[in-house]
Amino acid sequence: MAFAENLKIIREGMHLTKAQAATRIGMTCQQYDMLEREGSNPTIKTVERIALNFGVSKSKLMGK
Repeated sequence: MAFAENLKIIREGMHLTKAQAATRIGMTCQQYDMLEREGSNPTIKTVERIALNFGVSKSKLMGK
């Protein structure tokens, strides 16, 4: 699975809206929405921030 799909699955598993997820990791809803779209290429810093705030590994986010 790709990053975008993994991110959506994790967010939905936490019962968060996109707006709640965005707030939790410190970005706008538009920025977050771009991450859940296929083809987005988040920086490693963004991946680390999401992993920390969602309590998952970077590997799980990246699908490894």
